[in-house]
Amino acid sequence: MNNLSFILLKSYISILGYVAPEMAAKKAQSIFFTPRKHAQKPWEITAQDTARTVVLDSGINCLVWGQGEPILLMHGWEGRASQMSVFLPFLSTKYMLIAINAPAHGDSQETRSNPNKFIKAIFEAQKYFGPLKAIIGHSMGGGAAVYAAIEGLEVEKIISIAGPSNFQHSVESFAALIGLHGKVLGHFMKQTEQEVQLTFSEIDMASRIGNVDQFVLIVHDENDLEVPFLQGRRYEDKLINGEFFATQNLGHRKIMKSEIVLQKVTDFIA
Repeated sequence: MNNLSFILLKSYISILGYVAPEMAAKKAQSIFFTPRKHAQKPWEITAQDTARTVVLDSGINCLVWGQGEPILLMHGWEGRASQMSVFLPFLSTKYMLIAINAPAHGDSQETRSNPNKFIKAIFEAQKYFGPLKAIIGHSMGGGAAVYAAIEGLEVEKIISIAGPSNFQHSVESFAALIGLHGKVLGHFMKQTEQEVQLTFSEIDMASRIGNVDQFVLIVHDENDLEVPFLQGRRYEDKLINGEFFATQNLGHRKIMKSEIVLQKVTDFIA
């Protein structure tokens, strides 16, 4: 969406909010839960060509590399499974790597998605592939991985990279971006909980991570502008068997290509 389209959309929702606040909230919600799809990079296509494809009963598309104990890879919002192939040089010679395309992402079915759909996809994949050596998630995938572990995912180690510790922050950030306030904001927050089918308190992972016995690694960059550093920092003093690893000057996306981060995750799993 270019700047002009965004300005027009923001104006439309603002005007609609005065006459029909619930309808304006629904329009905002439709935008929020409909991920855009972006073209794959050449290196992703190369990696995907070497994978075997598994499609789960619900239509979830998975890319699978290697043999051995399974490690699940979960991309972020508006991402795709092939992006998680950055871990191939580090892990594929010893483990089976399974990268999920979340609902409405990559080659998976549906047009709308939300955190709960990410979580359900994780559980479905774990049921199909069996108990996991580890799960690695980026951004929303990291938050979903932690939540799944809290809810009993069969996994030894959990890694969240640039992931939220409370999904409510992501919702409020979007609402602020498009100028939702007053009754429209109230409707939007209520409708969001209804669509996700989880309350904001339930998806506050930092407040619940003390119930996780597995080893947890939280990686976050101090200069992350999409999921602020504080989101990762909230985990730091709540981890029972875990580590908080801070990076600098990598932001939200370059962190996934950092050899320091990729090696840190590899060592943590080993």
